[in-house]
Amino acid sequence: MRLLLVPAFGPGLGSGHLRRCLAVARRWNGEAALLLEHCRERCGRGARELLEPLAGGEPLPEVLPDYDPGEPWDLVLLDGFRTPASALAPFAGKPVIGLDEGGPARRFLPYLIDTPLGPNGAHPPNLASSAFLELPARRTGWDYPFRRILLSFGGEDSADLSGRLLERLLGTGLFAPGQLTVVQGPYFRRGQWPEGVTVLRNPHLRSILAGYDLVFTLFGLTALEARAAGVPVISFHPTRYHRRLARNEGLPEIGVRRPNLGRLRRLLADRAVFERLLESGAATAGARPAATEARPGEQELERLPPAELLPALLPAGSVACPVCGRSPNPAVARFARRSYLRCRSCRMLYLADFGAQAVTYGQSYFFEEYRRQYGRTYLEDFDAIREAGRRRLLKLLPLLPRKPGAPRLLDVGCAYGPFLAAARETGLAAEGLEVSAEAARHVREKLGLPCAQGDFLQVPLPVGGYDAVTLWYVLEHFRDAAAALRRVNRLLRPGGVLAFSTPSGSGISACRSLRRFLSASPADHFTIWTPRRTGPLLRRFGFRLERMQITGHHPERFPGRLPAGLLRPASRLLGLGDTFEAYAVKIGEAV
Repeated sequence: MRLLLVPAFGPGLGSGHLRRCLAVARRWNGEAALLLEHCRERCGRGARELLEPLAGGEPLPEVLPDYDPGEPWDLVLLDGFRTPASALAPFAGKPVIGLDEGGPARRFLPYLIDTPLGPNGAHPPNLASSAFLELPARRTGWDYPFRRILLSFGGEDSADLSGRLLERLLGTGLFAPGQLTVVQGPYFRRGQWPEGVTVLRNPHLRSILAGYDLVFTLFGLTALEARAAGVPVISFHPTRYHRRLARNEGLPEIGVRRPNLGRLRRLLADRAVFERLLESGAATAGARPAATEARPGEQELERLPPAELLPALLPAGSVACPVCGRSPNPAVARFARRSYLRCRSCRMLYLADFGAQAVTYGQSYFFEEYRRQYGRTYLEDFDAIREAGRRRLLKLLPLLPRKPGAPRLLDVGCAYGPFLAAARETGLAAEGLEVSAEAARHVREKLGLPCAQGDFLQVPLPVGGYDAVTLWYVLEHFRDAAAALRRVNRLLRPGGVLAFSTPSGSGISACRSLRRFLSASPADHFTIWTPRRTGPLLRRFGFRLERMQITGHHPERFPGRLPAGLLRPASRLLGLGDTFEAYAVKIGEAV
């Protein structure tokens, strides 16, 4: 399995993203490479010169100076900071997993993991996990007043926070030089320090934190490690963005670039501030919970190490729009193994699934699973579905082209054949196609109707051989909806009819709570259609929408206590049914 790691690096970005990607690459059970484009131009160092101080003497992974879109990477891990959305364009259609992304790209990442370092606010992640953090063991007890003080401001400290803070601490007499230790990262510009101050050059920080009473640092990995180790923290920041993140996490802070000495004195005099900080820090080994409704087995994802977690999230298909191919697209809702994305071009809402188990359409799908959802098996529902088919045929038949002989109809996903039975009653030459071998055999042997078994996109069928193709609650099951619609077009004669039904993404359930609607959506529904967008979408594939029937009106799903006698007509008037049927005529070839 091939993994491409894309860390944030350059002036002002420190070394944390690079260190984290090196740690993932070191433990990866496959091919892993780091992408460091324009490295010397961005930071004045070559890639090896940049990485060797962080590698601790271990071999470096492969480093790529340029991205090749033709390379077949299985996963791309973006360990960014405030990445612009445009930076995702080279990875269009690729399965990109974002880690702690806080910039505009956050909305457009197909999958998003937040550690406790991630931004807390809008656009919650798919998964909250501490798997990408190697936190130190927690010590017992801590000393107050503080005597041994550590200053650590990352691998670069481009704002010279170390020097600014040392100057004020020593100048005001808050601490003596012998109490202070400063960490000099590998990319520091400053090389001279006040006399008497201990300087540690690029140490293994996790292993020494427990030896200090207080750590001054910015919001980032060191702050998290110190809290996890039971060491009090005061934060000082290069930007207001860092300060906002620190405040969100409840870290005591003393300002941006210029330390607020009055606030610092008040903090140092208040032991209770640090007691509360360390009580909350005891939970930092577990990540902030993601705003997701986990399905069975999904919660265990957050406990997997990166080398197991990332392969477990490998998507089964493309993350691009299944109708027009556009990518990247913004996420509308995220869950542990699913993201729902809205295409920026055709506006289709679609599912990108990550490591989800494929749905199989065996007997249990039509019996046990169907009974759980509807209270009876598919065959027990046969007569009711056949009656619904008779009503659909009343709308379909007038649209069929006039020609001698019985019109030929193909019902894709015919299941046990109730619609085929209704179609035969009208004189149509009806035949079915069904992926379930048991259901296809039932149609042939029990109903005496022709029925092929297999995948609609692969089974040989006569081009231009049908007057009508129907897909009743089937179209949404195609991972590649465009391929399915193009094939329908090829199978139909000029003027032939496409008819389908599907759940509505603009019915009362979706209108009340789109997130709840999507959470309950079956794992094999890859496209979420709406009546309003169906006509324009079908035109892309050579069809003209002739008739629309909004169905599935459920008064009990409306809020409030109005009587069903009022709510049902209101639902019909406003088009708030949870399903709909579409009837279209072939007017040309698919584009």
